[in-house]
Amino acid sequence: MSRSAGEHEFREVRVTISLLSSERAIVSVHTRKRRGADLVWHKRLGAVGVDLPNVDNLTTGQVLNLCGEELLRVAQRTDT
Repeated sequence: MSRSAGEHEFREVRVTISLLSSERAIVSVHTRKRRGADLVWHKRLGAVGVDLPNVDNLTTGQVLNLCGEELLRVAQRTDT
C-alpha cells in the first residue's frame, strides 16, 4: 500500500545567499526533515561571510562561484 501525501517523509537542504552590500554576502545552510506538511526537525549547519571583489559589474555567476567555494568548506566541516 502506498503512503498518503501526509505520511511522506523527506529531507531538504536550503542554501541562502544574502547580499548585504556590494562588498559582502552571507551564505547560510540549513537542513530539515518533513513529514507531510509537518516540520520534524530543523538544523543550521553553518553560515559564512563571503567578501566580494570591488567590481562595478559583478555578475550573478561570479557571486555564485565565490559562494560555492565557501559551501565546499561548510560541507567539509559537516563531514568530519
